[in-house]
Amino acid sequence: MRIRVIIATLAIAAQAEAEETPAAAVAPIVVKPRGLLHVDGRFFVGDEAQSARNTFLLRRARLSLDAALFDLIDLRVNADFGQSQVLVQDAYAEIRPVAWFKLRVGKFKSPLGLERLQSVGVIAFVERGLPTALVPSRDVGAQVGGDIAGGVITYALAVLNGNVDGATTPDIDTNRAKDVAARLIFQPFKADPHALLHGLAFGAAGSIGKHQGAAALHTTAGALTAASISALPSYRTMGQNVAFSYRASDATPDATTIADGPEERLAPQGYLYVGGFGLLAEYTLVRHAVTRGGDTTKLTNYAWQVASTYVFGGKNLFEGVQPLSPFDIKAGTWGAIEVGARYNELHIDEDTFPTYADPSRSVERIRAVGAVVTWHWHKGIKLQFNYEHSWFEGGAVTGDRKAEESLFTRVATSF
Repeated sequence: MRIRVIIATLAIAAQAEAEETPAAAVAPIVVKPRGLLHVDGRFFVGDEAQSARNTFLLRRARLSLDAALFDLIDLRVNADFGQSQVLVQDAYAEIRPVAWFKLRVGKFKSPLGLERLQSVGVIAFVERGLPTALVPSRDVGAQVGGDIAGGVITYALAVLNGNVDGATTPDIDTNRAKDVAARLIFQPFKADPHALLHGLAFGAAGSIGKHQGAAALHTTAGALTAASISALPSYRTMGQNVAFSYRASDATPDATTIADGPEERLAPQGYLYVGGFGLLAEYTLVRHAVTRGGDTTKLTNYAWQVASTYVFGGKNLFEGVQPLSPFDIKAGTWGAIEVGARYNELHIDEDTFPTYADPSRSVERIRAVGAVVTWHWHKGIKLQFNYEHSWFEGGAVTGDRKAEESLFTRVATSF
């Protein structure tokens, strides 16, 4: 009885002291180191000519540092050491006085492609889909954005240097013009966590700008004095082999296709996540002016994809799969299994050929279907097995480039 009285007295005293003590102040600086490692296997089926290389590779090895200052300013520096190179992916500061207004300056993802904006640590497939090829990876500039009505509306408006499709560098603008990019997303059931369609989001993004390449310079005797700068992209297959590129040759004047004027992008997009089910869909269109040898035109390329996944033993979210329990043999728990399938296409404007691209080397169309199985040991540990089959129109001297079958494996860890 005496022990019970002593314990009760101590509990009352502790409660009184807690009520009299003011709330702990917010730490002025909170620093979070993060890391991500993707070790891949990339193999090709039926490639007797060995035109594509079977290989293991260090696809990504990233270290980043996130810091929050006075719960008002966020800082991020993210560097990738994979594939035998060092590349700064992100380096920005974001001031967030309120949820509906955030100012971000530095180098960050352009507010365009849906799957591009999804963290690479949580994407469902080993490689992103074809629509991602038509938007820049990162760019340098300033962006305002935020969440309205508790995240029912999310917006972003950015002024950027203007980067090439799929590019992360350069960090310095190559011309005076700037790109303006905007994104508006609606999540009508975001405010109700118990709503069946809580994980529904849809909207659109777009950009407008002016890109200018530079033709090669030659002396009157024909000697090359400065190489051309195309300011144009090339596009890869799902197996990461180059499938399309514009004509490029500095041997003679005006032989390289270069960007020469306005460029616009439009990207309607959306996703739905309910329980273990996930569906992601996006369409991206790019219109840009090009010139070569005195011929100038405006070309339109587009790509789209639909991808669906289902998670057994976990929750499926746009932000990543959350296993209900980690893989633990002693405890008899096995993490979560995610299965998925997708279909995507890339179309190159038919007016591109033959003036601006060589039809015997560059494809006019890619169609690809993929399937993936992912074993999530933990939220930050997963094993992936991904199969992709791609068909091509054009891209070979004899007509159509041979279909590509690729197998990917990935061991992914992050913290």
